[in-house]
Parts: sequence; structure tokens; C-alpha cells
Amino acid sequence: DHNPLTEITVLHYCFLERIGRSRYNGEVTQGKYGLQTISEDSKMLFYYRKFLSKHKLITKQIFHLRVGKINCSGSLLHLPRFCTIIKSKFTTDIEKLIQFIRDKPEKYALYKDVQKHFNNSIDLKKLLMKLNKVIKSEMVPYRTIHPDAKQSEWKLKVNGMEKSIKILRLIESNIPDNTGEEEDEEEVESLLNESGRLLNRTILRQGYSVIEKCGNSGLAQAGLAATMGVSALQARSVCKQLVKKDACRTILIDIGRQRIGQ
Repeated sequence: DHNPLTEITVLHYCFLERIGRSRYNGEVTQGKYGLQTISEDSKMLFYYRKFLSKHKLITKQIFHLRVGKINCSGSLLHLPRFCTIIKSKFTTDIEKLIQFIRDKPEKYALYKDVQKHFNNSIDLKKLLMKLNKVIKSEMVPYRTIHPDAKQSEWKLKVNGMEKSIKILRLIESNIPDNTGEEEDEEEVESLLNESGRLLNRTILRQGYSVIEKCGNSGLAQAGLAATMGVSALQARSVCKQLVKKDACRTILIDIGRQRIGQ
């Protein structure tokens, strides 16, 4: 449950409104008509989404989209009441394979039986590489699977040794949850000192003035954020825009064992 009294900004509301209008289809963060059209800085989408997810206003799942000849990976966002789970073909194939072996009495299946059942509709080798901790490929003696087999069936004609059969054994019955989702970095929430802000000047202009006062020594991005009382993301955007407009330049200096841009 979310808190209905959560305070959100205008951009957060626009972000939330567009997701809500998409209903059960949801909105994607990538693509020509995705949520990137809301903000020029694509990095801001991460923070909008993170804030709304934190307050349980939206749900997120990994979504893969092919744009031209390029496969893009992003997020599919819904309002909680309209959330629809969309699985990739690879995830669906994993579930089918595990369920097929799980339904067997001994929790294993012959490799050739698996191939025959799925009829090359799944990439079995790729799945086994992914599921090496869940499904184990083994070579077992012929009579282990067929104890009543005749000698002519289990015995090799060349050297007289027993034949081997390849099986797939289920080690872990739970389906792995490896979605590849990015981990959200925990931020230390604290109040920013905004006493140095000017009312009638843009953040970009104020950032330029702060850097100008530092002279030849320059200022690191963290120092700019602390001086202006803005977040690290805003300070990064200010530096990026100033460099883009040729108003300032970034140089690398060595401080101890670290190389920092100023």
C-alpha cells in the first residue's frame, strides 16, 4: 500500500500520469515513443522511476525491445492495479523445461526424450548453460535406466562395455529468478544546504559563477554539489551542460592514488 499523502513534483506527476494512461499495456523506458520523450536527460528517468517505485506507486519489470537491428533492454512500468506480468521467450522456455523434468517420478529425463518433446522449439544447449546449478547433465549406465534390458541392448559390440545414456537431472526444483535487473543504489537521505541559492538566477548560471570564483584551481563535481546545495545528479547535469556549451572544461588531476576530474 502506498501513502496517498506522498508529495510529488510536477515531473513525477507527468511521469505517473503517462504510465497510468497506458493501463494494462504499460510504458517502456526505451524506444522512440518511450518515456524518454518526457525528459531530455535520460538519466533522470532512473530517478523518477526509483522515487515512484520506492513509494509503491508503480511496478517495474525487465523488458527487451528490438529497435532496428539493435536489442535494447529497459523497464516496463505499470500502475500496481494494472500490472501485467510479461515474460520473455527465454524465461518461458526455462519454466517449460523445469516443469517437464519436475513431472517425472525420478526428477530426471532422457536427453533424447527432452529433444523429442520440445521438437527443437527451445535452444536446449543455451538453457543448460544458464541452468547449470538447477539442471545437471549426466552420463549414466544403460541398465540404470533400463534394468531389464537384454544383453544385446546394453552391451557395446566393439569392446563389450556397457552403453551410457545422457540424462538431465533436476537438482533444484525452484525456478531461478535471474532477471538481470539493475540494483538501485541506496542513497543517504539528508537535507541540502540551499542557503547559497539565488532566486532569480538559473541553476546553470549559478553553477558557472561558483566555478568562476574558484579560479585556476577549479572545483570537483562533489564540491559543486555541496556549495550549491544540489544533489549529485543535478551537479553532474550542470557540469555536463557547461562543458557542452564550452563555458568550462574538465581536466584530470591526481589526488593521492585517485584521479579526479575538475
